Amino acid sequence: LWSLPATELAKLLEKREISSVELVRAHLDRIDAADGRVRAFTAVFRESALAEAERADEARSKGQARGPLFGLPVSVKECFDIEGAPTTIGVPAKRSHRATSDAAIVKLLRNAGAIVLGRTNVSQFMLFVESRNPIYGQTNNPHSHEHSPGGSSGGEAAAIAAGMSPLGVGTDIGGSIRVPAHFSGIAGLKPTLDRLPMRGCATALPGQEAVRAQLGPMARTVADLELFFAGLDIDEASRLDPRVPPLPWQPVREELAKGLRVGVYTNDGLVKSSASVARAVEKAAGILEKAGCTIV
Repeated sequence: LWSLPATELAKLLEKREISSVELVRAHLDRIDAADGRVRAFTAVFRESALAEAERADEARSKGQARGPLFGLPVSVKECFDIEGAPTTIGVPAKRSHRATSDAAIVKLLRNAGAIVLGRTNVSQFMLFVESRNPIYGQTNNPHSHEHSPGGSSGGEAAAIAAGMSPLGVGTDIGGSIRVPAHFSGIAGLKPTLDRLPMRGCATALPGQEAVRAQLGPMARTVADLELFFAGLDIDEASRLDPRVPPLPWQPVREELAKGLRVGVYTNDGLVKSSASVARAVEKAAGILEKAGCTIV
């Protein structure tokens, strides 16, 4: 079960071919087997996750399941507040802090029936392309323990790539979702700023408004990213954080691409791309052009 994408797991839960308890246990067992070497998690909420899974199974048996995330285990980056737990972003001076409530995105996930397995490692202050800090140490790439999974959402990427979580939440300003997704071989998305609520997310610079981070989903497949959006109540997201517009998620359809103008470059004039990155960008541009986009 720990190797399947979130979309398949959601279907199995919906058909009641597996239980949420079975699914959560499978991922907890995988954490026990793999995280000693990978060190992706800063905390695992074993008891509460199993208790939530039992409640989800009971609700499903009564026909009370709501949405595609119901009963599905998820993980979140350590920067998101969990009530009663410290939010350190890798800074020792913050270990005495205890959050008074869950972050808005955690509330959204729980209200959608998702089960939070635990929180994952970050670079200190979330300010460099690594996942290492003096509190939780170094997270390793599950494909090669001698290499990095990237950062700052590298713990999240490593957890998903290693099969310890099927779906997670990271944050991104200048690549903190995209770099670890690339390094770890998973899918990740930085949405438009304020598409999802950032209340209850720690930052290195409180009050910073010039360049703000945006949370986004991380998963094993692109379809799993779409599942994440489909499972969230965007009206509730807007109530939790007034910066979020109550615009419903539009399913991804190829016809939406027709008529879009897409800017493409492989060299910014300062740092030359590697051949593999340039090749990937050019391949993506070709796919978009075939779908009806105008490539500029």
